[in-house]
Amino acid sequence: MLFILLSFIMISAGDISDVPHAVPISDWHRNGFVPYEYINFLFPQNQSYDDFLIIVEKRDQQAALYRFIDGFNDIELMDTYHISTGKAHGNKLRRGDLKTPEGLYIAHDFMSERTLRGRYGAIAAQYGTGAWELGYPNELDKLRRKTGSGIWVHGTDIDMTPFDTEGCVRFENDIITYFHETLNFTKTPIIINEVIQWVGIDFLKKEIDEIQSFIADWKDSWINQDIDKYLTYYCFEEFVSYNQNMNYTAWENHKRRLFNPHQQINIDLHDFNFYYADDLLLVTFYQDYSTSTVNDFGRKQLVLKRDSSHVVPTSGKQINSNTNRWKIVQEEWTNL
Repeated sequence: MLFILLSFIMISAGDISDVPHAVPISDWHRNGFVPYEYINFLFPQNQSYDDFLIIVEKRDQQAALYRFIDGFNDIELMDTYHISTGKAHGNKLRRGDLKTPEGLYIAHDFMSERTLRGRYGAIAAQYGTGAWELGYPNELDKLRRKTGSGIWVHGTDIDMTPFDTEGCVRFENDIITYFHETLNFTKTPIIINEVIQWVGIDFLKKEIDEIQSFIADWKDSWINQDIDKYLTYYCFEEFVSYNQNMNYTAWENHKRRLFNPHQQINIDLHDFNFYYADDLLLVTFYQDYSTSTVNDFGRKQLVLKRDSSHVVPTSGKQINSNTNRWKIVQEEWTNL
């Protein structure tokens, strides 16, 4: 049976046929579905990814290797693997919490077994045949004031035990060797989540349309100096602006003082970048703001939160759909 399975992979995947097999592939077949985090690949922005994607599901302690098909329009399952993640459950928040971070990450700085031994001595054996840094914390993690570092994707010197790392993602040694020899791993995105939420790509494209409409309407309410409408785009229960030291109440009072329906303003937003993880969307762009007396240019970061009461249609169940499912929970401004 294994020979037939690997033969099928050889026919469909060419030079990827030597992937070491671990978990029944049928468990990860989701025809027509992708993880919700796949939305990161569908936004209109510059991408520098390679041809493959790794998905990690912490609950079931499994990972899978996929190949992108037709750009980012679909994915093809290549193989699955047993893994081990953090001893504590949930998304990583702070240094030492023993949790594995969730989101989209890119690994970097491969360290061979020899390099690890040279740096860390005898304790390097626990990392097996090699390791990559995961790139935690990323920009969204930093904005949300998460702490910690040294989260790795690495091998092992012991039997694979579930939930047995200090936050890293552990693979069998032959998988680490295969990744290093076969994949351009530092351009291979890694999606990590407690439970993968599988959705249709068409649904994600509609989500993107909704998000872009949200930003356009938010901008229009600002240009039109419609303060009441403008404030509806913000989450009064959770909003914060760290670099302006404001909660929602201070933010509302500040904006009500600034808004002037008799003043003409011009706002140009450009060079957008999007990153989604853990029901949060980071939208980063450059902003030109001008009035008859003020000219400001800088970098703005909006963190939008997906309403937790809104659940998207998945491969396993159908869920209700609400309007206005996004709210701004954080806004940061850097004057350039």
